[in-house]
Amino acid sequence: MIQNIIFDVAKVLMDYRPEEYAAGLGGDPVRIQQAVRAVETYPQWYQIDLGTVPEDEVFRNIAREHPECREEILLFHRHWYEIFQPMPGMEELVSRLKKAGYGLYYLSNFPDRAFRYVQEHLGVFRYVDQGVVSCDLRLIKPDPAIYQALLDRFGLKAQECIFTDDREANTRAAEALGFSAHTFTTPERFEAYLREMGLNF
Repeated sequence: MIQNIIFDVAKVLMDYRPEEYAAGLGGDPVRIQQAVRAVETYPQWYQIDLGTVPEDEVFRNIAREHPECREEILLFHRHWYEIFQPMPGMEELVSRLKKAGYGLYYLSNFPDRAFRYVQEHLGVFRYVDQGVVSCDLRLIKPDPAIYQALLDRFGLKAQECIFTDDREANTRAAEALGFSAHTFTTPERFEAYLREMGLNF
């Protein structure tokens, strides 16, 4: 029987659309989009999620490697946290799950300072108030060890948990460990999945 729901953060609990947001920052629109692509495709981004390299240093490295849009990368960094917005519909859904008595947890790849920001500023964390994050453990999804760390820390059984993440590689990794898993697209589809799994809320 499912007793717990485990959430990724970015693009699940938190809306994250950097291209759309960056378009409103001003400046040359072509270079702004180049800057976003440079950040979003940076091969060493995993270092910031692991917590092995500070956020500021990562952005400086990206800017140095892309002189054609250096100023736009630094501008994007200055406004980065403003992109972290609530996922429409998720706080209401999560509040109903909490009221119904399900255990709610987060499991996310996220940089330390940025994660503390979203915890403080997004209302959904009133309900999803415990979990594990990559920067604290020096582990990132889809490494099975980070899923096991969550189970061990909170005394959970994978067979009693549903995990949702917007990346299929991460949901597949959870399934391999015995979780039920759903690749997130919208709150409406996730709610439909939960009801198909027999959850009442």
